[in-house]
Amino acid sequence: MGKNNQSYFGSLLLLAIVLLAPQALRADDWEQGRKERPVQMQINIIGGGVFGYHLNDILYIGALQTNPYTTDSAQNPDQVTSQTVYNQDGMTREIWNQSRHAAVELRITPWPFGFYFSGGYVRTEEEYFTQTFDKRSRTIGSGTYNTGFEVDVRAPRYVSAAFGMGINHVQTNGFSWGFGFIGGSSLRKDLKVSITGWDEAPSAEDLAEFEDYVNKTASYSGGGILVLSLGYNF
Repeated sequence: MGKNNQSYFGSLLLLAIVLLAPQALRADDWEQGRKERPVQMQINIIGGGVFGYHLNDILYIGALQTNPYTTDSAQNPDQVTSQTVYNQDGMTREIWNQSRHAAVELRITPWPFGFYFSGGYVRTEEEYFTQTFDKRSRTIGSGTYNTGFEVDVRAPRYVSAAFGMGINHVQTNGFSWGFGFIGGSSLRKDLKVSITGWDEAPSAEDLAEFEDYVNKTASYSGGGILVLSLGYNF
């Protein structure tokens, strides 16, 4: 997930907490909604859906998924030009391509007001990001070169155990909403890194040293899913 989206989604979640948390004071009907309307269908406002079944007022089993999307910093270049990445300045563009994320989870809600812990697994398809750097004098490995370049990082298909938490509220009239997070238990490994687009090609030794540094520095998080959902229970 791109950094700009994380910030945007985090702001949405904070707004949801401010607007909806006061209902937690009316805990008398929280359990009743889950008991009387166990089938849950919600739209994730961030993109995707949440579907599941309340086995009782404590246990819930369900699935959720996000829609794939692409973000391109060309629409907002200021967000990347000031960053230093891989000890290099002058990044001019960053493209993130995120696949569909899916998860199956078992939620445990030990308190009436709807706060839950969850466990399950998450799955993604291959994802990638591309970063473009402008032409300038740079230190690559042990040498100095007047060059730009492009870094392409690809994360393979990912399946992992996952853990999460959040709040889910089912009103007695069927309206339901929730916010939370579930994510993989580890960073994604086996990333494929390629560096191309050199204006002045580094020596084989310098290129190998820089590629090794990028491989060690680049990272992909474990397929997390943010949930900000609205829907109806039957």
